[in-house]
Amino acid sequence: MRNAFFILLGIVYGQFGASQEELDLFDLVEDVNANFYDFLGVEQTATTKEIKSKYRKLSLTWHPDKNSTEGATENFRKLAQIVEVLKNEELRERYNRVLVEGLPNWKSAAFYMRKMRKMSMLEISILLTSIATIIHYCTMWGSYWEKKMILADQIDAVSKRKKQKDAVKHLEQAHSSIPYPSLGNLLPFLMLRGTVAFFKAIPEAIKTARDLKAQEAARVLAEKEALENEKKEIAEEKVRREKAKKERLEKEKKRKAVEMERRAQQLKEIQELQARRKEEEEDDYDELEEDLYGDSTKKRKSDGPRPWTEEDMVTLTRLLAKFPGGTSNRWDRIADEMDRTVPEITKKTKEAQKKMHQYTSGASMYSSSTVVTQRKGKSEETNKEEKPEVNEWSQTQQKLLEVALKKFGKDEENRWDKIAETVEGKTKRQCMLRYKFIAQQVKTQKVQ
Repeated sequence: MRNAFFILLGIVYGQFGASQEELDLFDLVEDVNANFYDFLGVEQTATTKEIKSKYRKLSLTWHPDKNSTEGATENFRKLAQIVEVLKNEELRERYNRVLVEGLPNWKSAAFYMRKMRKMSMLEISILLTSIATIIHYCTMWGSYWEKKMILADQIDAVSKRKKQKDAVKHLEQAHSSIPYPSLGNLLPFLMLRGTVAFFKAIPEAIKTARDLKAQEAARVLAEKEALENEKKEIAEEKVRREKAKKERLEKEKKRKAVEMERRAQQLKEIQELQARRKEEEEDDYDELEEDLYGDSTKKRKSDGPRPWTEEDMVTLTRLLAKFPGGTSNRWDRIADEMDRTVPEITKKTKEAQKKMHQYTSGASMYSSSTVVTQRKGKSEETNKEEKPEVNEWSQTQQKLLEVALKKFGKDEENRWDKIAETVEGKTKRQCMLRYKFIAQQVKTQKVQ
């Protein structure tokens, strides 16, 4: 313990007391083991110039290149170190004190510091480990007694309180279960166990590193294969789509060609059929005219059309109702009945339809006033219905209604709302009533 203490004291002294130059001087004094001035062959009072002059002479004598005798190299080294000390005034003064006082004894810190500087690394390691072990062991005992004392104080404090028997029992049990410091937990054994565990863990760590490396390589390879497969699938999908697109375009081209041929053939057949029917109708009409009227028909045609009377218009209306649209040879039959030509009948029918349209457009005032009068009378009788608005229709509104009826068919969603938006100034209900009135008028004309 005493040696360890002085070694630590030497370390402290080396750090804070003796300088490195002083320690080197002490080592050099022990190494030379002779008076520096006697070694150089000069007086103690010699000047620096004399010391340097003597050094040059001795260096020529002991230089390894000049002197090959045994010990010449060692003497040359000592000579150089001695001259360096004596050239420095502080070190020379310190050496002069050493000559008077001598070197530090074994009780001084400098002594142990110099001894320690001459120790090997193994010796220093063993020494420091021993010191650390002793300190560690003392610390463990200190911690043990500290815990004992703390628990004892707590037991004394708790035992003075009432109804704390369980707590006192628990603290006493903890106090008795405090483990004694074990030699197995000292620093050298801990270091030994740690070293053994470290070397045991090296193979496992190497194996784990290899496994991780293999897993990483496998993962990288799998990602690379997945990426290649994905690129391959994308390329195949692109080729497949291009092929399908090409086939689809070819099929569409063939279909269009076939469709064009079919339509051309149908158009040709329709034109031929129309031409053939026209020829047949003209032939049949000419034969019928010759059979029924003979030359008088030709004469009537050459004389020009007869004027239309009111009786002729009534007869035309009756025949139009008798032979409705879709009847076979409708216009020929009507012409035969009225003893007129087909162009005359069709022309007059178109004029009558045009007048009928103008009539229905102009009849809005009458129809709306009639509706208003009827509803007004009904409202006065029942006092339940509201008074309707006057429904006047201009030619522009009538035209807009007809256009909207053609534009929005029966299958159109919210048909009458869209029609009412098209006809300015009219509501949905007014448009519906107007359409109903026109339909009744047309139906009445057909019946007559």
